[in-house]
Amino acid sequence: LQSPLAPLKINLSHVALGLMTGISCLGIFGADRPVFWRESASGIRVTAFYLARVTISLFDVLVWCYVFSAVWYVSSQAPCSFWTWFIAFRMTAISAAGWGVLVSTLVPSHSSTLAIAVVLLIMGGAISEPQSIAEAPGTFGEVLAVLSPFTWSSGENYLSFIDQMGGVDDNNLAMPIIVGYREILGVSRFGDRLGYVLAAYLSCALLGVLSLTAGYLGLRCSHRGKQA
Repeated sequence: LQSPLAPLKINLSHVALGLMTGISCLGIFGADRPVFWRESASGIRVTAFYLARVTISLFDVLVWCYVFSAVWYVSSQAPCSFWTWFIAFRMTAISAAGWGVLVSTLVPSHSSTLAIAVVLLIMGGAISEPQSIAEAPGTFGEVLAVLSPFTWSSGENYLSFIDQMGGVDDNNLAMPIIVGYREILGVSRFGDRLGYVLAAYLSCALLGVLSLTAGYLGLRCSHRGKQA
């Protein structure tokens, strides 16, 4: 808890889960686009097709999230409850799945793995990296951090971890990172009116809806000549 490496380890676990989930979702629309174009040309509703595929894939995402959380919890010998980690991992998994869906509708299948890896590594490994979070408040980096789902999920995870372990003193080496997360997640601005857990849930839900909406528009508007 006293080590500044703690938030980095938590962030890396979220990036790993995000990559696993995002890459696994590339096949939702990327693997059989000719089938979709043929069905669309025959009159199938794009909205129904999209919602059906996304809904079914959601169950796979949640199952893999459970498996990842359990394996990570056991192997890392985490000192607090399983649900502390699973709640945050679930936010990351669903958000990364939305990006996987978006990439699968826009990028050719032979380049989609590279594309989703670059997108998620930039968000999780650069924008939402703990040292970047510590330096973000008051800069343009704060805007970028707010737009990254990894900031909300790993930030909520780290702050919950701190609370369950009884808090930290002001001399903690990771205090700049803690202050950065609290600033970005709105703890210092909203306090008890909107805690960081609810703020993270709402923000990840909003970002997930936006990515899924963009994915639908990508599926709907790309290759219109091959659709009905």
